[in-house]
Amino acid sequence: AYEIPKRDWSSDVCSSDLLTDDRAAPETLRLAGDGAIRLGLLLAGGRHAAASEDIAAGVALAVAEANDRVGGRRITVLREDASRQSGDTVDKARRLIAAGAEVLIGPARPGEMPAIRDLVDQERIPLVVPIPGARALAALQCSPFVLHLTPAEDQIAAPLGTWLGERKTAKRIYLLAPDEGQARETVAAFKKSFVAAGGEIVGEEYVSAPNPDFSPYLAKLRLMDADSVYALFQGEPAGVLARQFGSMGLAKRVAVFGSGPAGLHPEKAAVTGAIDYVPSLDTPENRRFREAFSRLFARLPTEHAARGYDAARAVIEALQVTEGRTEDREALSAILARVWFMGPRGPIRADPRRPSIPERLYIVRAEEGSEGTKYEVLDRVNGNGTDLCGVGKSG
Repeated sequence: AYEIPKRDWSSDVCSSDLLTDDRAAPETLRLAGDGAIRLGLLLAGGRHAAASEDIAAGVALAVAEANDRVGGRRITVLREDASRQSGDTVDKARRLIAAGAEVLIGPARPGEMPAIRDLVDQERIPLVVPIPGARALAALQCSPFVLHLTPAEDQIAAPLGTWLGERKTAKRIYLLAPDEGQARETVAAFKKSFVAAGGEIVGEEYVSAPNPDFSPYLAKLRLMDADSVYALFQGEPAGVLARQFGSMGLAKRVAVFGSGPAGLHPEKAAVTGAIDYVPSLDTPENRRFREAFSRLFARLPTEHAARGYDAARAVIEALQVTEGRTEDREALSAILARVWFMGPRGPIRADPRRPSIPERLYIVRAEEGSEGTKYEVLDRVNGNGTDLCGVGKSG
């Protein structure tokens, strides 16, 4: 029911330079047939369902803007959603590959990245990752078929800690996070940079219960005279924390920080965090993206939607270079690793040697209002591009 504007991408993509690499030359690619290009979308339900729907929406918009075709071939999106069962994501990926998927976008669960990495490396099929998942691969030999477009959580947390410490925005922080490996790594990155910049940590707690009562932790926060809390919760636990935070009267005197403001929304409190996208970014690319997404889905895009859009856009850009040829997956992966363009989040490039490089990060203040969440961009910072490949396992 909506008209999707067609993009003229020639002004903001540097694809012509890709032809200079012999590995990526189009003539090395063989056309598999006259059928559709099958793009496999590997997502998940449960607590990842909302993010998955936004990723899928971003992918749909990018495909529609390309008029559902590239190199004279129609693009067909195949989708599989993993359940809550551990290991189910790999099974779903196998189903997509068996159904003819030539490129994968996913997964939605970072914890299963090592298994997915092994599968796509064995099958030699490109995988574009739209979520923070590179740290899960840090102990593995990185694969040329796995390309990340999103900063890892600790790469977002560290710049936020430095920014807060240097500006003395928060002096005494209480740390509160789920008792999970990824959350602990994120907290450790924030803590290290915050303390190095002159801040003080007054308490650190990890919550293991799936449906926790936060009141004991918030009471402890009050006793320790913390002026701020750094919290990492999403979904229903974030809602419980928000309600208890508000009911205990902490919103007026305790500042709230997180790795991304979308994860935690305390009632009547503002949340400050670092993130790679907010819908209010005033750039030509984001204005076009935001307007097209809002028309199509009747809502503002989230960071997950922007990540899904950029992932599909990267695939389409690579396929434009190959004129739709997909059979030589190694050459296609090499092209994907060299695609560069300006997306709604800023400069986008997928690099398998240095996954999750955040070209731009934004320090954002988010506050709930009568018309939804209002985002205010406070600053722009650069992340780090640590090479995560080649540590530990070889082969």
